[in-house]
Amino acid sequence: MSSTGIFHRRIYNSVAITLLMLMFSLTVKADILRVAMANVEYPPFYFKDEAGNWTGVSNNILQQTVKPLGIELRFNQIPFTRLLIAVEKGEFDVILVLYKNKERQKMFTYSERPYMSDPNFLLCATPCNHTFDGNLASLKSKTIAVARNYSYGEAFDKLTSIYRNEIETEETLFKMLVNKRIDLAIAAKTTIDWSTTLKQTPEKFVVMKPAVARENIYFAFSKSFAANKQRMAALNTSLANLLGSENYQRTLRKYHLEELATTKSNP
Repeated sequence: MSSTGIFHRRIYNSVAITLLMLMFSLTVKADILRVAMANVEYPPFYFKDEAGNWTGVSNNILQQTVKPLGIELRFNQIPFTRLLIAVEKGEFDVILVLYKNKERQKMFTYSERPYMSDPNFLLCATPCNHTFDGNLASLKSKTIAVARNYSYGEAFDKLTSIYRNEIETEETLFKMLVNKRIDLAIAAKTTIDWSTTLKQTPEKFVVMKPAVARENIYFAFSKSFAANKQRMAALNTSLANLLGSENYQRTLRKYHLEELATTKSNP
């Protein structure tokens, strides 16, 4: 695309979001977005800094998305086992980190665009006696530890040929793995890289390659919140503009997550 074309496109995007913001301000009374988060920190997506303020890549991207719209974020922590149902019922407005699948699409309205993508890998306790060639059929009859209520992509979620050992939290799952109470688990690369338990015991496990799948990460809104079409249009336009900006790349670099940008190709 020529420099003139890029300039015109930027002007068009700027005008579009300005119009949507004006329509939004005229029609929406509430300026609060109630964010639902698990009652345990989930770095690098959301966690508290040394001053006790919420930060994290998902938090930062949502903050930058709503700032032009004059929306304030209100953070609420609840057990993850209740989180999906609470947002589905409209008790809260948005979930910061969620994969998309057909079942969840019935429950929530997703942002039009994902803001990151993350590969999921199998983890094997050492010494590892398992192999994986990338074919999900090769996992037949294996017992794989998963975090309760987590999704690992539609293809893996639909597997009926494996046994799932549901663990309450990911960090508990990681502790069980390095203590050899389980020998095979699945987790996203981001949480593997940021897990305190796994960082302290790298000799106790191996990451099996290739990835099981690479899944897009979205903001998921309650159907009641998303019923306001102008509000959702404004949010989606603001997010799209952010994803094409240097601020987005800078945010990913802050957390060393450049390879998870939505513009990157799959592994």
